[in-house]
Amino acid sequence: MHDLQHQQMIVQRRLEQVLIAFFAVCALFVVAVYVTAPSIYTQALMLPPAPTDRYPFPATVFLVALLVFIAMVIVGVMRHWRWLFWLLLYRGGAALNLVQAFQIELGAAIEGVETILLN
Repeated sequence: MHDLQHQQMIVQRRLEQVLIAFFAVCALFVVAVYVTAPSIYTQALMLPPAPTDRYPFPATVFLVALLVFIAMVIVGVMRHWRWLFWLLLYRGGAALNLVQAFQIELGAAIEGVETILLN
């Protein structure tokens, strides 16, 4: 019995390490994209192009909010916050519904993104 619990703890620790590494890589990728090509953020946020401002303030705020969210997820994984899974599941579903409603309201899908309708 003790051996089974020990194996489960090892698997749990490895999964935790993989999740933390994944979200750390996500954070590094988000920052690398912002530093190398901030125009990706301005296009995604539908901001008007500003030739004088390489890093627009709304894009920077979005980056900081995204990094805070990723940090919260990493801390939640480290502290085994079970409610975080349900929060992400609920909020993710709500965000998907919001995007779908926005696409339907516009009458067309965002360029390069297929419209997904849930029944």
